[in-house]
Amino acid sequence: MHQLELPPSREAGELRAAARRRVLMRAIMRLQGQSDGWPLTVKDLSSTGMKARAPVAMFPGSRVEIGLPNIGWVPGEVVRIEGEDAIGIRFGVVIDPEATQVRVSGSYGAAPGAAAVQLRRV
Repeated sequence: MHQLELPPSREAGELRAAARRRVLMRAIMRLQGQSDGWPLTVKDLSSTGMKARAPVAMFPGSRVEIGLPNIGWVPGEVVRIEGEDAIGIRFGVVIDPEATQVRVSGSYGAAPGAAAVQLRRV
């Protein structure tokens, strides 16, 4: 994770600071400095922010921390509220969105010691 500070948020109607891509993943959000958090469903993600569904009401300007898979806690600010549960968050640092993806490698053979499945005609 790069520790670069981002410029102030852009006004509505301007282009985003970074291209976002659609994802569907779980994350955790907490108020900055707090230990308790809430689950989030991340809908899109970029190196500078994200859009998510949150089970709690937030206000623009709220300082939060987002627990992202394989990255950890990222500081951010709620910059947009959409409907009852969608929020836009601008990160306080630049992240690598690809790092949140789980890499799968290897073969898909039977697990060691797994019993062979036997089928018979009935």
